[in-house]
Amino acid sequence: MARSAGELGRAAALALAAVVATACAETTSWSGDGGCNSVACDVSCRDLGYDFGWCVDDRCACSDLGPDAEPPPCDAVACQSYCVGMGAERGACRGADCLCEPSLDADAGGDTDDDGAGETPADEGLDGGDGEVADDAPPGECSPGETGTQSCGTHCGTQSRTCAPGGTWGDWGGCADSGECGPGETQSEGCGTRCGSRSRSCNGSCAWDGWSSCGGEGSCSSGDTDASDCDRCSQKVCQGDCSWGACELRPGSACEWWSGTHWRCCGTGSWQFCLSSCVWSTACASCTGCGC
Repeated sequence: MARSAGELGRAAALALAAVVATACAETTSWSGDGGCNSVACDVSCRDLGYDFGWCVDDRCACSDLGPDAEPPPCDAVACQSYCVGMGAERGACRGADCLCEPSLDADAGGDTDDDGAGETPADEGLDGGDGEVADDAPPGECSPGETGTQSCGTHCGTQSRTCAPGGTWGDWGGCADSGECGPGETQSEGCGTRCGSRSRSCNGSCAWDGWSSCGGEGSCSSGDTDASDCDRCSQKVCQGDCSWGACELRPGSACEWWSGTHWRCCGTGSWQFCLSSCVWSTACASCTGCGC
């Protein structure tokens, strides 16, 4: 059965691990003064006649791949170098697998079964299996020029980012296209002429719903007057909270008439009465026992 690029990556891992652990005859390793560079390591190993080169613990390991190897963590740079060196156009990491495009299964070697070598099962692919990715899958985390968007802020805003030429996402831009309000937010305002109020709420689309009907109105409009239940010389005035105040003299009235019974002292033993015209009488009358 032909092996996928993921299986080849597994083979590389075990062989490389053998360099450090067992130093088997099929591998060799060295360390330069400047540490290990994965690309330079792979090129150098191929020049020496090995199948593959990989950095392990800052050391360059060369190996001929064995059939029972296990996968290392996939390194994007080393994967690209490996796949191009094996004749593919490019390589990309998918989980722990290094996948080459086009597939290397056709010429990777090894035994093949009669039921079709190199075919990828329908349930294998980007989910972490050993299957290859589709020929049209981008080699990186995104396709260059692709645009991604996401929601942001509290007013249904959006922000975007663009995939760079190298196949990696750029930074998110600023939050834009915000709505009028935040979902669940409420507003209220006065309405009518009697101190009423109304309200509205912000919906899930970050837009205001319509105003409610005017409610909570008082019994009068501020500044209104009412003479009912008051003396003929008095009236009630509507207060700032749209409620009626107590009876008070009308403008121009000097006194309340009280049906001719309202009087006051105007000297010793003298009194005067409030007239129906809402003014005090000009003459003082003598009184006995009035307390004046």
